[in-house]
Amino acid sequence: MFHCYIEIAASHPFAKLSSIEVADLKNTTCILVTGYEQRQTESEYYRNIVGFTSDHIYADTLPDARILVVSGKGFLPVEGIRNDVYYDSSIRRIPLYKRGEPFLRNYCAFWSKENANPYIQKFADILKEQFA
Repeated sequence: MFHCYIEIAASHPFAKLSSIEVADLKNTTCILVTGYEQRQTESEYYRNIVGFTSDHIYADTLPDARILVVSGKGFLPVEGIRNDVYYDSSIRRIPLYKRGEPFLRNYCAFWSKENANPYIQKFADILKEQFA
């Protein structure tokens, strides 16, 4: 399970907050890191599931997205196990909440029993260890 955050320019008024609600971002542009082929799918997820109903703009890479953040173009949704301090003081990472609760995202891994082999089991063990 991963906690969700937003990254926003340190100069933005939201940067002073200790947390932020999804609903508070309704008039702020959301920056999504995604390839051209996935833009519609990502937008639909963030609009319909997460609730970011504002405009979306796209970046091909995380560094490109952070340039947009620093330049005040919007906020970047990010996920992590903990609220790591971002190394650049021009960006602030803020915990994201939805209806008063921390916004969490589950990740799952599946494979067919018929396709089970020692490599898949080893991969599953590595995943468990990384997310423990």
